[in-house]
Amino acid sequence: MPTGAKAKGEGARGFHHGDLPTALVAAATALIVARKGPDFSLREVAESVGVSHTAAYRHFAAKADLLAEIAARGFTRLTKAIEAAIVRRDGAVDVVASLDKTGLAYLDFAERHPGAYRVMFLAELCDATRHPGLAEAANRALASLVVLVAAGQEDGTLRADRPAATLAAAVWATVHGHAVLTLDGQIREVATPGEAPPADRRLLLDMILGGIAARPGASGVTDR
Repeated sequence: MPTGAKAKGEGARGFHHGDLPTALVAAATALIVARKGPDFSLREVAESVGVSHTAAYRHFAAKADLLAEIAARGFTRLTKAIEAAIVRRDGAVDVVASLDKTGLAYLDFAERHPGAYRVMFLAELCDATRHPGLAEAANRALASLVVLVAAGQEDGTLRADRPAATLAAAVWATVHGHAVLTLDGQIREVATPGEAPPADRRLLLDMILGGIAARPGASGVTDR
């Protein structure tokens, strides 16, 4: 049974040992949304949910560990969104339609979960040794896209002059750039004169799909 400061704080908010990590994740995510970045301390997050910083440190040794947990959960949700967007026709995957839908799902995810999205790609969290759970979650998300691209190369709908991983990374990077610029207000899908340049996700995806479509007479996969 909790004792000391933890008992007082957690009792006041109805938390127990099992759900405090989730409460901390939710509170930190809300702060990220409000401040457009992780500009806070772990102590502040703990206080925002009514527990001592000591209680928070029992679950997250440092702020980076809390951010890594937020990012890992984000990648897990993103992978589910990507997999849910796969289009099948007559039992087979329609690669082009699936890439279109997964691109829209990706942008929708970033729009709906800006708190998680803003920390999912932080450079300081890229140490797989320190944050193995995050690395695994991120790799699963990318792998789901690589598998889809590879299927398109196999059935001849996508260009095969580059490895599937290279095409998948190019697709990811392009959609990611659109998502980040939109979140930061640097481009706007509903723009007014004098504000940020207009954005069009439909145009973006058409350009991506056109760029990776199979080309008549192109050679096979290269190692470039």
